Amino acid sequence: GEVTSCTDLSDGLVKDLPGMLGKGLDAKVDLARIPVSDSATLLAKGDGRPAREHALQDGEDHELSFAVTAAAADALESDFRKAFPSTPLARIGAAVRGEGRLLDQEGTPVAGRGFGHFA
Repeated sequence: GEVTSCTDLSDGLVKDLPGMLGKGLDAKVDLARIPVSDSATLLAKGDGRPAREHALQDGEDHELSFAVTAAAADALESDFRKAFPSTPLARIGAAVRGEGRLLDQEGTPVAGRGFGHFA
C-alpha cells in the first residue's frame, strides 16, 4: 500500500521517471546512486559513452521505478529487503515541485532523451 506509482524503465530513466511522476513534479536524483548494469558497462566500452549515460537513457536494463511517500520510504525499503533479499533496491531521489524534468542533486536538468521507438 505504500507505493504511489510505478513504471518500467523500458525507454530509459531520463524519459520514464518524469513521465511516471506527471505534471508539476520533477525527479531530483542522486546520479551516483543510479544502478549501472553490466550491459551498460559493456556498451560503454564499445561506444565510448559513459556507462552512467547508458543507465540513464537506454531501456534494456529491465528496471522498475516506483515512488512512495517520504514517510513510508524507510519501512518499505526494510520490508522489500526482507521479502526479496537477492533483488537489488536503490533509493535514488525524491519528487519535488517542478516542470516534469529529471534533475541532479543540485537541481540541474539531466540531459538526454531516452529511447525513441520511431527516432
